[in-house]
Amino acid sequence: NVYQSFHIGLILYKPRDFNTRYCAPNKLYEYWSYGISVLAPDLPGLIPVFDSAQKGKLIDFQNASAITSAVNELGNFQTAEKEELLKLFSDTLSVDVFIQKLEQEIRLLF
Repeated sequence: NVYQSFHIGLILYKPRDFNTRYCAPNKLYEYWSYGISVLAPDLPGLIPVFDSAQKGKLIDFQNASAITSAVNELGNFQTAEKEELLKLFSDTLSVDVFIQKLEQEIRLLF
């Protein structure tokens, strides 16, 4: 029920170590699985996973005008866009997709 009230998901990572610089947090995928567009810092590890405008924006959190602009843009996320993000997640990032890929790889081995 909590996620139903969210308009924007926030990832508040600072690049303090290898993990926060190069890894995408689980919360990111959790937001996307509920159709919530995300605002996150422009860290190297997040750049490859933000491959669609529906997923949200990567910005410099030190830049107040970039934050304001991104919040305004993502705050206008429409129901149709949420549905697109839900479908995108289901088609590309859900655990079922990765289980199918793993099963295919296993079949190739035998």
